[in-house]
Amino acid sequence: MASKNEVYQDLQLRIITKDIGPGEKLIAKDLMKYYEIGRTPLREILHELQRDCLIEIIPKLGNLVASPDISELKQIIQVRKRLEGLVGLLAAENISNEQLEKLKALIKKAQALDPEDEKARETLTLYDVELHQLLYDSTQNEVLADIISQLQKRTSKFWHQLGFTFKEFMDEIEDFKNVLDACEQRDADKAARALENHIDRFVKKAREQIL
Repeated sequence: MASKNEVYQDLQLRIITKDIGPGEKLIAKDLMKYYEIGRTPLREILHELQRDCLIEIIPKLGNLVASPDISELKQIIQVRKRLEGLVGLLAAENISNEQLEKLKALIKKAQALDPEDEKARETLTLYDVELHQLLYDSTQNEVLADIISQLQKRTSKFWHQLGFTFKEFMDEIEDFKNVLDACEQRDADKAARALENHIDRFVKKAREQIL
């Protein structure tokens, strides 16, 4: 039996990677049976996915996977780039040695992935989310971490629509290596630039594909 958090993370990943596609209906009784989870925790999970803008809960229609909205993406990017820079500034100032070691270990795990592994991109997606969350937590600013974590999740649903290659995902991991180096040096400006460049890389790909 999976925990509530495990079910949430699995559904989140399946929606981001389009294993469950836009417009598909999430049927509660099927999910309860598949995950062996009760109605109340499932309802809480669905509300959390709604908060992430990954699903829409529509009266009489049910729980539908949200379709990508290009105007939404443009607005998110405008806000997120500025906030990612602030994350870099605060992370470099406040990150703990334990968090630095976790960041380093995650980057190493990502760099060790085999590009021939058919699940490598899916795994990189998970690592990307973990790396961002680790940096957000390291700012020691709960308000900022909560706001930008939501924006990051809302951005994630566009990743697979953009068709990132394994190499492009690895380029993004290199951005985190630059953030790590800056944080180890306690260079706030360098960390801010590295995270802003990370968003610029995403924007460049988005403009080529959908913007």
